Amino acid sequence: MAKKPLFCLALLIVFSLSARFSAAELSFLENLNSEELEMAAVIAACSRPANIAFADPKRSIHSQILLVGTDFDHFDLNDNRQQVVEYCADELEHVLLDIAKDTTNYLGRLELPLTEEERQLFRDYLTPSPLEIGAFVKTITASSSDGWIAAAKLMQLVKDYPGDQTTRPVFFAALARAAGIPTRFAVGFRYFPEPNRWVGWIWNEIWIQEWVAVDPASQQMAPDALLVKLMSTSSLTDLQLRNSNFGIVQLSIRQIDTTAEP
Repeated sequence: MAKKPLFCLALLIVFSLSARFSAAELSFLENLNSEELEMAAVIAACSRPANIAFADPKRSIHSQILLVGTDFDHFDLNDNRQQVVEYCADELEHVLLDIAKDTTNYLGRLELPLTEEERQLFRDYLTPSPLEIGAFVKTITASSSDGWIAAAKLMQLVKDYPGDQTTRPVFFAALARAAGIPTRFAVGFRYFPEPNRWVGWIWNEIWIQEWVAVDPASQQMAPDALLVKLMSTSSLTDLQLRNSNFGIVQLSIRQIDTTAEP
């Protein structure tokens, strides 16, 4: 019987923190990396027509997507939810990706705080955050030492952030890193039924004994199967020298499997 009051108390704490969020956000906005935001805007401006229409992308649990038309050597196409199943090096290279919504339970995979050895190993993914953000994050994550639970709480905070697909992953990365969770950026395309196009998209990957995709802009701890990763990086500014290939990739949906649940 004690679990229900504790659960209600947790909800009240989250609600009260959300009420304070706008004040904390005002000081934090000045510290967002302007170069990363500029690169995020460039990525978000990219779009491609889709070959078929699909009404509800969030119901997709498995897909096969064909990529055509570029040198894939510098791309990062394999992760916890996406694998290359076919590659052909014709005049126009093509890659067939198999993508599945990850249903793994990641509870207990990452204990916080990290050891000093772990911090050194992931130092590129734990860039220092402003002191006020570090203090703010601690008030949210102090109740649990589990990295997956902490990430979920931070995801909820980002939901209340008045940003978009360019600012929310940058914001989430700063919060997660301040919490001690190694975090990097993933870049690719997300399918939208209106207007039936692939749109340049940025999300995050957190280290939970492996790199695991989370999508703050879509509020998905387990992204659906119509999110296609092309690159990953510790900083979006690192993509400036290699985003030209990103601009010419063509995508074609070959298969979609769905769940009955919304």
